[in-house]
Amino acid sequence: MGTAEQDFTAFYDATWSRTVACAYAVTGELAAAEDVAQDAYAKAWPRWSKLRTYDDPGAWVRQVATRQAISRWRRLRTANRFLQRSRPPETTAPPDETTVALVSALRQLPEAQGRASSSTTSPASPSPTSRPWSTVPKGPSKPVCPAAAPRSSPS
Repeated sequence: MGTAEQDFTAFYDATWSRTVACAYAVTGELAAAEDVAQDAYAKAWPRWSKLRTYDDPGAWVRQVATRQAISRWRRLRTANRFLQRSRPPETTAPPDETTVALVSALRQLPEAQGRASSSTTSPASPSPTSRPWSTVPKGPSKPVCPAAAPRSSPS
């Protein structure tokens, strides 16, 4: 075994537990922390000739392990978000007889009366019979951002 290999082995033995502890602080799982620590040492070996000259080569390895742990956490978070969005919607109970009767009665009303009765039933949530009406007010709208509003000239 050459001197570089012996130096790296001694470095590995001396810094392993601290590197795993730093990775564990990020991952919260010992197996994942050991995986990212091992990957960090695998990245350190080809660079050992340069890393051995650093004041604290263990800091470089711990930084790499921490970054890999954070990347792993981000990938898992993204995968979990995707899985939550891609699940089929939860089934709801079918409407009861009263709701069916109400919807049937409202559909038989003329449009103006249906619009008036659906707007007075529950202003907080749309009624089951609400539908887009063709009477949309026309004209200038208020700007969303006050900075986008036209400025009046000082008089």
